Amino acid sequence: MTTDAASATPPAGVDYPVRYSVDYPEGPRNRLTVFFRLILVVPILVLWGALSSGGSGWTSGSGATTGIPTSGSASMDGRTGEIEAQFGERAFNVAPGPFAQLPNEQRRAILRALAGVAIFAALVGPAAVSAGLGFSAAAAPLFVPTLLMILFRQKYPRWWFDFSREVSRFGGRVGAYAALQRDEYPSTDEAQSVRLEIDYPDAAQLSRGLPLVKWFLAIPHYIVLFFIYIALVFTTLIAWLAILVTGRYPRGLFDFAVGAQRWALRVAGYAFLLVTDRYPPFSLK
Repeated sequence: MTTDAASATPPAGVDYPVRYSVDYPEGPRNRLTVFFRLILVVPILVLWGALSSGGSGWTSGSGATTGIPTSGSASMDGRTGEIEAQFGERAFNVAPGPFAQLPNEQRRAILRALAGVAIFAALVGPAAVSAGLGFSAAAAPLFVPTLLMILFRQKYPRWWFDFSREVSRFGGRVGAYAALQRDEYPSTDEAQSVRLEIDYPDAAQLSRGLPLVKWFLAIPHYIVLFFIYIALVFTTLIAWLAILVTGRYPRGLFDFAVGAQRWALRVAGYAFLLVTDRYPPFSLK
Protein backbone atom coordinates (compact mmCIF):
# COMPACT_ATOMS: atom_id res chain seq x y z
CA MET A 1 0.00 0.00 0.00
CA THR A 2 2.79 2.40 0.95
CA THR A 3 4.78 1.41 -2.12
CA ASP A 4 1.79 2.03 -4.39
CA ALA A 5 1.19 5.46 -2.85
CA ALA A 6 4.83 6.41 -3.22
CA SER A 7 4.91 5.29 -6.85
CA ALA A 8 1.77 7.32 -7.56
CA THR A 9 3.33 10.50 -6.18
CA PRO A 10 4.82 12.60 -9.01
CA PRO A 11 8.39 13.84 -8.61
CA ALA A 12 8.82 17.24 -7.01
CA GLY A 13 8.47 20.06 -9.52
CA VAL A 14 6.60 18.10 -12.22
CA ASP A 15 3.46 20.23 -11.75
CA TYR A 16 5.33 23.47 -11.00
CA PRO A 17 4.25 26.47 -13.15
CA VAL A 18 7.74 26.62 -14.70
CA ARG A 19 8.84 23.46 -16.56
CA TYR A 20 11.98 22.94 -18.60
CA SER A 21 13.33 20.08 -20.69
CA VAL A 22 15.88 19.43 -23.42
CA ASP A 23 15.73 16.46 -25.78
CA TYR A 24 18.73 14.18 -25.41
CA PRO A 25 20.65 14.02 -28.72
CA GLU A 26 20.51 10.37 -29.72
CA GLY A 27 22.62 10.52 -32.87
CA PRO A 28 26.34 11.21 -33.19
CA ARG A 29 27.36 14.73 -32.27
CA ASN A 30 29.06 17.30 -34.47
CA ARG A 31 32.55 17.23 -32.99
CA LEU A 32 33.73 20.20 -35.04
CA THR A 33 31.07 22.59 -33.76
CA VAL A 34 31.47 21.23 -30.22
CA PHE A 35 35.20 21.94 -30.32
CA PHE A 36 34.62 25.53 -31.49
CA ARG A 37 31.40 26.06 -29.50
CA LEU A 38 32.78 28.95 -27.44
CA ILE A 39 33.47 30.86 -30.64
CA LEU A 40 30.30 29.89 -32.51
CA VAL A 41 28.01 30.91 -29.65
CA VAL A 42 29.34 34.49 -29.46
CA PRO A 43 27.07 36.11 -32.10
CA ILE A 44 23.80 34.66 -30.77
CA LEU A 45 24.96 35.27 -27.18
CA VAL A 46 25.52 38.95 -27.97
CA LEU A 47 22.07 39.15 -29.57
CA TRP A 48 20.41 37.52 -26.59
CA GLY A 49 22.36 39.68 -24.15
CA ALA A 50 21.28 42.84 -25.97
CA LEU A 51 17.68 41.67 -25.98
CA SER A 52 17.54 40.65 -22.34
CA SER A 53 19.55 43.50 -20.82
CA GLY A 54 19.08 46.27 -23.33
CA GLY A 55 22.84 46.43 -23.90
CA SER A 56 23.34 48.29 -20.61
CA GLY A 57 26.70 46.63 -20.09
CA TRP A 58 28.26 48.23 -23.19
CA THR A 59 29.85 51.61 -23.38
CA SER A 60 31.88 53.34 -26.05
CA GLY A 61 35.34 54.72 -25.67
CA SER A 62 36.27 54.31 -22.04
CA GLY A 63 35.69 50.56 -21.63
CA ALA A 64 34.77 51.24 -18.00
CA THR A 65 31.61 49.14 -18.08
CA THR A 66 32.99 46.20 -19.95
CA GLY A 67 36.13 46.02 -17.85
CA ILE A 68 38.29 45.79 -20.99
CA PRO A 69 41.00 48.46 -21.20
CA THR A 70 40.96 50.56 -24.35
CA SER A 71 44.32 52.24 -23.93
CA GLY A 72 47.84 50.88 -23.81
CA SER A 73 46.86 47.70 -25.61
CA ALA A 74 49.74 47.94 -28.05
CA SER A 75 52.38 48.07 -25.36
CA MET A 76 50.57 45.28 -23.50
CA ASP A 77 50.64 43.08 -26.60
CA GLY A 78 54.32 43.87 -27.09
CA ARG A 79 55.18 42.64 -23.62
CA THR A 80 53.13 39.43 -23.78
CA GLY A 81 56.08 37.29 -24.81
CA GLU A 82 58.32 38.80 -22.15
CA ILE A 83 55.77 38.24 -19.39
CA GLU A 84 55.12 34.69 -20.58
CA ALA A 85 58.81 33.92 -20.60
CA GLN A 86 59.34 35.34 -17.10
CA PHE A 87 56.32 33.47 -15.75
CA GLY A 88 57.48 30.26 -17.38
CA GLU A 89 60.97 30.51 -15.90
CA ARG A 90 59.59 31.18 -12.43
CA ALA A 91 57.27 28.19 -12.76
CA PHE A 92 60.22 26.04 -13.77
CA ASN A 93 62.30 27.25 -10.83
CA VAL A 94 59.66 26.53 -8.19
CA ALA A 95 58.33 23.29 -9.68
CA PRO A 96 59.34 20.43 -7.37
CA GLY A 97 60.14 16.82 -8.05
CA PRO A 98 60.44 15.07 -11.42
CA PHE A 99 58.90 18.03 -13.26
CA ALA A 100 61.98 20.14 -12.54
CA GLN A 101 64.17 17.46 -14.15
CA LEU A 102 62.37 17.54 -17.50
CA PRO A 103 63.84 19.40 -20.48
CA ASN A 104 62.55 22.93 -20.89
CA GLU A 105 60.56 22.11 -24.02
CA GLN A 106 58.66 19.31 -22.29
CA ARG A 107 57.96 21.48 -19.28
CA ARG A 108 56.66 24.26 -21.51
CA ALA A 109 54.42 21.78 -23.34
CA ILE A 110 52.96 20.55 -20.04
CA LEU A 111 52.39 24.09 -18.81
CA ARG A 112 50.67 25.04 -22.04
CA ALA A 113 48.40 21.99 -21.82
CA LEU A 114 47.48 22.85 -18.22
CA ALA A 115 46.91 26.47 -19.21
CA GLY A 116 44.64 25.32 -22.02
CA VAL A 117 42.56 23.25 -19.62
CA ALA A 118 42.38 26.15 -17.16
CA ILE A 119 41.34 28.61 -19.87
CA PHE A 120 38.70 26.22 -21.18
CA ALA A 121 37.30 25.72 -17.67
CA ALA A 122 37.22 29.49 -17.15
CA LEU A 123 35.36 29.97 -20.43
CA VAL A 124 33.08 26.95 -20.33
CA GLY A 125 32.17 27.67 -16.71
CA PRO A 126 30.24 30.84 -17.52
CA ALA A 127 28.76 29.11 -20.56
CA ALA A 128 27.54 26.21 -18.45
CA VAL A 129 26.20 28.51 -15.79
CA SER A 130 24.51 30.70 -18.38
CA ALA A 131 22.56 27.68 -19.56
CA GLY A 132 20.63 27.72 -16.32
CA LEU A 133 21.12 31.22 -14.98
CA GLY A 134 20.53 32.71 -18.42
CA PHE A 135 16.82 32.67 -17.66
CA SER A 136 17.52 34.63 -14.47
CA ALA A 137 19.55 37.18 -16.42
CA ALA A 138 16.69 37.60 -18.87
CA ALA A 139 14.17 37.84 -16.03
CA ALA A 140 16.08 40.48 -14.04
CA PRO A 141 15.30 43.48 -16.32
CA LEU A 142 11.65 42.37 -16.38
CA PHE A 143 11.39 42.18 -12.60
CA VAL A 144 10.70 45.81 -11.65
CA PRO A 145 7.88 46.48 -14.17
CA THR A 146 6.21 43.19 -13.22
CA LEU A 147 6.57 43.96 -9.52
CA LEU A 148 4.98 47.40 -9.93
CA MET A 149 2.06 46.06 -11.98
CA ILE A 150 1.28 43.39 -9.39
CA LEU A 151 1.88 45.66 -6.40
CA PHE A 152 -0.22 48.63 -7.50
CA ARG A 153 -2.64 47.23 -10.06
CA GLN A 154 -2.66 43.51 -9.23
CA LYS A 155 -2.39 42.79 -12.94
CA TYR A 156 -0.10 40.70 -15.09
CA PRO A 157 -0.93 41.75 -18.68
CA ARG A 158 -0.93 38.90 -21.13
CA TRP A 159 1.22 40.79 -23.67
CA TRP A 160 3.87 41.41 -21.01
CA PHE A 161 3.80 37.77 -19.94
CA ASP A 162 4.15 36.58 -23.55
CA PHE A 163 7.13 38.88 -24.10
CA SER A 164 8.85 37.72 -20.89
CA ARG A 165 8.22 34.07 -21.72
CA GLU A 166 9.59 34.33 -25.27
CA VAL A 167 12.73 36.17 -24.13
CA SER A 168 13.22 33.46 -21.53
CA ARG A 169 12.72 30.68 -24.08
CA PHE A 170 15.28 32.26 -26.38
CA GLY A 171 17.72 32.40 -23.47
CA GLY A 172 17.07 28.73 -22.76
CA ARG A 173 17.96 27.77 -26.33
CA VAL A 174 21.13 29.84 -26.26
CA GLY A 175 22.11 28.34 -22.91
CA ALA A 176 21.53 24.76 -24.06
CA TYR A 177 23.67 25.36 -27.15
CA ALA A 178 26.44 27.03 -25.13
CA ALA A 179 26.46 24.16 -22.63
CA LEU A 180 26.89 21.56 -25.41
CA GLN A 181 23.47 19.97 -24.94
CA ARG A 182 22.36 20.53 -28.54
CA ASP A 183 24.13 21.12 -31.86
CA GLU A 184 21.36 23.08 -33.61
CA TYR A 185 22.17 26.76 -33.71
CA PRO A 186 19.66 28.60 -31.47
CA SER A 187 16.61 29.94 -33.27
CA THR A 188 15.18 33.32 -32.31
CA ASP A 189 11.61 32.06 -32.55
CA GLU A 190 11.39 28.27 -33.02
CA ALA A 191 11.30 25.96 -30.00
CA GLN A 192 13.67 23.38 -31.55
CA SER A 193 14.52 20.71 -28.94
CA VAL A 194 14.45 23.00 -25.89
CA ARG A 195 11.11 23.46 -24.16
CA LEU A 196 10.35 26.01 -21.48
CA GLU A 197 6.72 26.09 -20.36
CA ILE A 198 5.48 28.84 -18.05
CA ASP A 199 1.87 28.90 -16.89
CA TYR A 200 0.11 32.24 -17.25
CA PRO A 201 -0.70 33.42 -13.70
CA ASP A 202 -4.02 34.65 -12.42
CA ALA A 203 -2.90 37.99 -11.02
CA ALA A 204 -5.93 38.16 -8.73
CA GLN A 205 -4.58 35.06 -6.96
CA LEU A 206 -1.06 36.47 -6.56
CA SER A 207 -0.06 38.19 -3.34
CA ARG A 208 0.58 41.91 -3.80
CA GLY A 209 3.25 42.17 -1.12
CA LEU A 210 5.07 38.87 -1.54
CA PRO A 211 6.93 39.93 -4.72
CA LEU A 212 8.80 42.48 -2.60
CA VAL A 213 10.51 39.71 -0.64
CA LYS A 214 10.54 36.72 -2.99
CA TRP A 215 14.14 37.41 -4.03
CA PHE A 216 15.08 37.29 -0.34
CA LEU A 217 13.10 34.14 0.39
CA ALA A 218 14.94 32.40 -2.45
CA ILE A 219 18.36 32.84 -0.79
CA PRO A 220 18.54 29.16 0.30
CA HIS A 221 18.16 28.21 -3.37
CA TYR A 222 20.95 30.60 -4.37
CA ILE A 223 23.30 28.92 -1.90
CA VAL A 224 22.50 25.39 -3.09
CA LEU A 225 22.68 26.41 -6.75
CA PHE A 226 26.08 28.00 -6.18
CA PHE A 227 27.54 24.59 -5.31
CA ILE A 228 25.54 22.82 -8.02
CA TYR A 229 26.97 25.14 -10.65
CA ILE A 230 30.49 24.63 -9.41
CA ALA A 231 29.92 20.93 -10.11
CA LEU A 232 28.31 21.84 -13.44
CA VAL A 233 31.49 23.56 -14.60
CA PHE A 234 33.45 20.33 -14.18
CA THR A 235 30.75 18.06 -15.60
CA THR A 236 30.54 20.27 -18.71
CA LEU A 237 34.30 20.05 -19.16
CA ILE A 238 34.08 16.25 -18.87
CA ALA A 239 31.17 16.20 -21.34
CA TRP A 240 33.15 18.32 -23.82
CA LEU A 241 36.01 15.84 -23.74
CA ALA A 242 33.61 12.88 -23.94
CA ILE A 243 31.84 14.30 -27.01
CA LEU A 244 35.14 14.91 -28.78
CA VAL A 245 36.31 11.36 -28.06
CA THR A 246 33.10 9.30 -28.29
CA GLY A 247 30.67 11.60 -30.08
CA ARG A 248 28.19 11.30 -27.19
CA TYR A 249 27.19 13.41 -24.19
CA PRO A 250 27.13 10.98 -21.20
CA ARG A 251 23.47 10.60 -20.29
CA GLY A 252 23.99 10.96 -16.55
CA LEU A 253 25.91 14.22 -16.97
CA PHE A 254 23.30 15.45 -19.45
CA ASP A 255 20.44 14.81 -17.01
CA PHE A 256 22.37 16.54 -14.23
CA ALA A 257 23.00 19.63 -16.40
CA VAL A 258 19.38 19.91 -17.52
CA GLY A 259 18.21 19.34 -13.95
CA ALA A 260 20.43 22.15 -12.68
CA GLN A 261 19.01 24.46 -15.33
CA ARG A 262 15.48 23.38 -14.47
CA TRP A 263 16.08 24.17 -10.81
CA ALA A 264 17.43 27.64 -11.62
CA LEU A 265 14.52 28.35 -13.97
CA ARG A 266 11.96 27.55 -11.30
CA VAL A 267 13.72 29.88 -8.87
CA ALA A 268 13.85 32.65 -11.49
CA GLY A 269 10.16 32.18 -12.30
CA TYR A 270 9.31 32.52 -8.62
CA ALA A 271 11.66 35.33 -7.59
CA PHE A 272 12.00 37.46 -10.75
CA LEU A 273 9.26 36.74 -13.29
CA LEU A 274 6.81 36.46 -10.37
CA VAL A 275 4.54 34.00 -12.16
CA THR A 276 3.72 32.03 -9.01
CA ASP A 277 3.64 32.30 -5.23
CA ARG A 278 4.47 28.60 -4.80
CA TYR A 279 7.92 28.18 -3.30
CA PRO A 280 10.12 26.22 -5.74
CA PRO A 281 11.13 22.69 -4.72
CA PHE A 282 14.72 21.73 -3.99
CA SER A 283 14.90 19.24 -6.81
CA LEU A 284 16.62 18.55 -10.14
CA LYS A 285 13.54 16.71 -11.40
